[in-house]
Amino acid sequence: MLFFIYFMNGYWKNRIVSSKFYIGEIPHFRKHIKILKIAVTLILLFIVLRTAQIQLYKGKDFGNILNSTNISTYYTKAIRGEILDRNGVVLAKDYPSFSLYIPNRREFEYKNIAVLSNLTGKSAKRIRKILKVSTKNILIKRDLTREQVIQLELNRIDIKGIDIKVEPQRFYPMGNLYAHLIGYVSEVSRQNRESGYYQKYDYSGKTGIEKMFDKTLRGKDGIKKVAVNGMGEIIKTLENMPAKNGSSLILSVDSRLQKIVVESMRGKKGAVVIIRPDTGAILAMYSNPSYDPNQFVTGFTKVFWNKIKKNTDKPLINRAVKTYPPGSIFKVVTAAAALENHVINSTTKIFSPPQIKVANQVYHDWKKGGFGLINIHRAIASSSDVFFYKLGLMTGASKIRRMALKFGLDRNLFKLIGSQSGLIPSPAWKWRRFHKKWYAGNTISMAIGQGYVRISPLQAAVVTAVIANGGYFIKPHILIKKEIKRIKIIGNRTIKIIRSGMHDAVNSSIGTAFASRSNMIVIAGKTGTAQIIRTISRDKKNLHIPKKFIPDAWFISFAPYKHPKFAMAVFIENGGFGGAAAAPVAKRIYDQSVKAGII
Repeated sequence: MLFFIYFMNGYWKNRIVSSKFYIGEIPHFRKHIKILKIAVTLILLFIVLRTAQIQLYKGKDFGNILNSTNISTYYTKAIRGEILDRNGVVLAKDYPSFSLYIPNRREFEYKNIAVLSNLTGKSAKRIRKILKVSTKNILIKRDLTREQVIQLELNRIDIKGIDIKVEPQRFYPMGNLYAHLIGYVSEVSRQNRESGYYQKYDYSGKTGIEKMFDKTLRGKDGIKKVAVNGMGEIIKTLENMPAKNGSSLILSVDSRLQKIVVESMRGKKGAVVIIRPDTGAILAMYSNPSYDPNQFVTGFTKVFWNKIKKNTDKPLINRAVKTYPPGSIFKVVTAAAALENHVINSTTKIFSPPQIKVANQVYHDWKKGGFGLINIHRAIASSSDVFFYKLGLMTGASKIRRMALKFGLDRNLFKLIGSQSGLIPSPAWKWRRFHKKWYAGNTISMAIGQGYVRISPLQAAVVTAVIANGGYFIKPHILIKKEIKRIKIIGNRTIKIIRSGMHDAVNSSIGTAFASRSNMIVIAGKTGTAQIIRTISRDKKNLHIPKKFIPDAWFISFAPYKHPKFAMAVFIENGGFGGAAAAPVAKRIYDQSVKAGII
């Protein structure tokens, strides 16, 4: 160090002597030279001392930093599998979209929140709240528009600490057509993330097919782990597993048919389910009112959610798999139980007056004058209540229940979110539930699908399929299957009698659905009117009854009659009488399907 100072002193002397004139002769300049020499000497002395300090006291720490390694993990989002109908029409798919992130909160300047709010449309208050949740990889907004991306890129110089990523985004091209069946995906909850299966900002199926087959559809995210030194350089790749995209699903539904169903149900509250009788494949399933699942993918506001919750029509409920009193369509089950147990045959006649009295309780027929002496064929076609009151008592609740269980009416046949198991009561069930005995009136109500009996439109379609396919129970399914399990539950003789009665219910003047007969296709069906209160009569208008007390309307049917391709259940909530409200919907669906070449 002393050598260095001595050298610098000699250096300046030589420079001064070698000048054109001896500047030492200028007094004031000589003074400035001395000051400069002192300043330079002090600066150089500080540098040398600081270097020595770093080497002696901090050298080990800096060496550790340079030699240290950190493990960084990067995820690549898997593309969710597509959902297609039986003809390859896309019902759900992923598309590339832009998302705005803040990689590190410390690198973001809070003064730019107002600018981000203006460019993204998300409130400044909401952005501040998001920034409090995490410190790294913070998602500000998904699904940015092209204009928003351009504006953000143009302002990148002023807004530091933001990043725009391209990510897969779920989209439902059909909108509300398949909302309840397909369902929707949404960001996973914190509870799901804690399970370790999902990553931050992952999507998962919340309802419908998206929920039922979530693991199949979502695939597996790619992962890359690298070792990084203190300078931020990648020194080694520890793991590199590419993303495995989800598998696509081909459903049994037909979008052409689904569109016809949707149009036929416009302005009505209820559900339609159509099944292929020989395979159990679900061809169409629709619940109305519906909603647009795309509104749930990227999140929604409290205003939107409150509007949905306050909607008295409850659009989120899937009425196709919710249970209701079936009314007279259940008479098909009662008839099957009586015929299979040889309580009656095709020629047995039962006197059916306008009313009967059982245990001091009067039970009326829907027809004021009654039907007189009739057989099972006429009772099904004309839906005689008194006939089935008596038939129910003759058969017994236990036999009717056993037949209902063969139809699968006590089970949840298709486990979508919100789907329910049917309820087929018994004396034991009533005692457990209410601590009350079973009376003859309970059997009478059960025989005509009233009282405690509950089934869903899907289950009603399964009952219809059994009658249409010759007596075989086939569990309904939504995926294309090669192997179908069929269980024979009803004999051919019984099937022939019930089919004949259902044929005349539509195609004979004695039938309750005669007004809905078709000139394009032969339909067989059974109407149902599930009363909510007992004061209603077919001969009186329902204008004086509050809508919530108007009966639910049902119509089950199959067509073409000789070689059925559709087994259908139509349910109209608070629709009134089945023949007037539900049967016309079915007729329109059949006619439009014939025109479209679907059936």
